[in-house]
Amino acid sequence: MQDSDTQNCETTVVTEGSQELLQLVRGLFVIRGETLKGWCDANGIKLQNARHYLLGNRNGPVACEWRERIVRAAKNEGV
Repeated sequence: MQDSDTQNCETTVVTEGSQELLQLVRGLFVIRGETLKGWCDANGIKLQNARHYLLGNRNGPVACEWRERIVRAAKNEGV
């Protein structure tokens, strides 16, 4: 399933991806002694897809859902 680049995300955590979001998420994982890759491996998502979602390269419903899950996990809010 391909995510449409034209759809908007309407989530409670974050609506748009960016380079800053990717850096923030990585930093939050590192502060806890974890990595984005480690989280991706444990949750069945490819790191490359996670990067696309966090950067905002993909904005369909699946991308939005994953972006929210990743950000919540980085913030340690539970998923």
